[in-house]
Amino acid sequence: MVHATCGAHAHADKRLQMWYLKKNYMILFETHANTIMKMAQIFS
Repeated sequence: MVHATCGAHAHADKRLQMWYLKKNYMILFETHANTIMKMAQIFS
């Protein structure tokens, strides 16, 4: 019983971690894309 609860908690924690990483990656990517677009506008 305790083991099953612990396993479920660990699984939820891992999913949350993945979501958090993915969210941070998207923010980073968007910021980087904006920078590239600005650079492209400057050099065009």
